[in-house]
Amino acid sequence: MMSNPFRVEGVKPLTHKIVFPEPASSPPERGLREEDVDRDPFKQFTAWLDQALAAKLPQPLGMALATATQDGRPSVRMVLLRGGEQGRFLLFH
Repeated sequence: MMSNPFRVEGVKPLTHKIVFPEPASSPPERGLREEDVDRDPFKQFTAWLDQALAAKLPQPLGMALATATQDGRPSVRMVLLRGGEQGRFLLFH
């Protein structure tokens, strides 16, 4: 059985006001480049989640999940990440 890299102990609902930092005046010069990310999407996601948790961002496990039907009709819903194992994300929706 693989360990769960997405398990987060002690995550509780927010009980305080959220204050977002002011946005940067301009986007980063480099942006996101393919050579800067891990080829394994689960390893890359784990790295980004670790950064979000370390930065104490509000609700780092909340995300938008978008899919599309075979004819291209998009659908987006908000979900909460509950874990991950064997190359799968476990979500609450």
